[in-house]
Amino acid sequence: MRRTLLWLVPLLIVATPVGLFIVQNEHQTANLGLNLGVWAGITPAPVPVAAVVVCTGLVGLLLGLVVGMVRSSATRRKIRQLEAELTLQAVQGRD
Repeated sequence: MRRTLLWLVPLLIVATPVGLFIVQNEHQTANLGLNLGVWAGITPAPVPVAAVVVCTGLVGLLLGLVVGMVRSSATRRKIRQLEAELTLQAVQGRD
C-alpha cells in the first residue's frame, strides 16, 4: 500500500495540472512548421496546442527513459567487470 502511494502521489501532482491545461486549451490550435534548410513543411490543418504539449512531453519522457536505460546497462556492465576482477584477484591471492 505504501509503495503504491509513493508513485501515485507524484503522478497525481503532475497529472492534475496537465489535465487542467488540456481542458483549458482544447480549442486553441496552432499551425506547425519545420524548416530544415533543404526541406520545409507545415501541417495541413491546425493542431490542438494541448496535443502538441502532451506529445512533446511524452517524447521527452521516452528519450529520458532511453538515456537512463543506456546508462544503467553501462553501469551494470562495469559492476560485473569489477566483480569479476575482484573474484580473480581473490582466487589468485589464495594460491
